[in-house]
Amino acid sequence: HLPRPFVELDAPEPLSAYGTSKLLGEQKVLAVLGEDATIVRTSWLYGQDGHNFVQTMLNLMRTQPSLQVIVDQIGCPTWSDALAKVIWQLVMQQCSGVFHYSAQGQCSWYEFACEIQRQALALNLLSQPVVIQPITSAHYAKQALNRGVSLAKRPSYSVLNSGKLRSTLATNNALSMPEQIEWQDWRQQLNCMLRRLS
Repeated sequence: HLPRPFVELDAPEPLSAYGTSKLLGEQKVLAVLGEDATIVRTSWLYGQDGHNFVQTMLNLMRTQPSLQVIVDQIGCPTWSDALAKVIWQLVMQQCSGVFHYSAQGQCSWYEFACEIQRQALALNLLSQPVVIQPITSAHYAKQALNRGVSLAKRPSYSVLNSGKLRSTLATNNALSMPEQIEWQDWRQQLNCMLRRLS
């Protein structure tokens, strides 16, 4: 049984230096701007440019016969273009506060990798499938440690509830209709991004 998605009022509990630095950044912004601050938390961000999980998987799928991907961390992949649209809407509507935003739904990194491969094959971004094996976080960390790499601890569940943001933006119905990419399932966002690469 999975826990419920996190809402903005849940107390943050960072597990790593990265998470702690993000929380400290939020606190600094709130200390300076107070009620005028706008903070958007997101998860598992990817895009057609830069270093991210989707690009890494595509590169590995083109060069490796098989992959091992973590199966026991659950989150929600979020396309950077959709996040940018949401932030622009907040700016245009002059909204302030702390908001969560991610695509709809949830998955494991393993499920995400399998869906990347499925869609990439359908769009001819990959010529042939590779074997994708599920692996636990503990086993993955042990393998990394054997190579001399210590991994930062990651939460096993990091799904965000975007309800507050959606209802805030719903004051202008044209910007928050369900058919808008910002409010669609993570698979649909992934498909939009991969189509730009094809």
